[in-house]
Amino acid sequence: MNESKKKDVGASDDVAKAAPFVVARVDDKYVRLALGASAPEGVPTFTSETVAGMTIVEISEIYSKIVGTSPKKFKDKRVALESLAYQVAKMPIFDPSAPKPEPAARAVGGKRERASKSPDTFELLQPANLDEVVRGLAPQARALVSIMADLAKELGSASFGGAALEARLKVPEVAALLRTKQDPMRILTYYKGKLVSVGMIRVS
Repeated sequence: MNESKKKDVGASDDVAKAAPFVVARVDDKYVRLALGASAPEGVPTFTSETVAGMTIVEISEIYSKIVGTSPKKFKDKRVALESLAYQVAKMPIFDPSAPKPEPAARAVGGKRERASKSPDTFELLQPANLDEVVRGLAPQARALVSIMADLAKELGSASFGGAALEARLKVPEVAALLRTKQDPMRILTYYKGKLVSVGMIRVS
């Protein structure tokens, strides 16, 4: 093993020991398990130590699945592992034994349909390098930021409920700003992780 590979392995081991975690892939999504917990039978599980043995591309794919963005390019494996460990630390502990909550039902036209769950709160942030961040966004993501800014200005608050944002995106004139025939909520879901990762919004 050459010197650079030895350093890479050593750095990976250091990160794994400093920030131990366990994640499992459930329905193509990654969830965080309590240390020492076991995943349901047949569910792939990854620890900080097994992830440390993966390639930087494989680590990037897990990171992207957790954050909800397209695969991110890291400059080296240590940075990739530290970034992944940070994102995992922010995830709530997943309890595989807990029953999944049923979405509330609402009556529509005499029929009952399941109501989609909106995030509790969106908060529009102001990163220090705001202009640079906005320039780096895709056109539809920039349009979403503009829509949120208008909504925040109208409400007089940087925080607003997911239901309020969903209602705003359903206004035809507003939806037209996204320049797409897709459901505006799908566009929001697609870019939400990216907007969180660059510090434009916080979702809780």
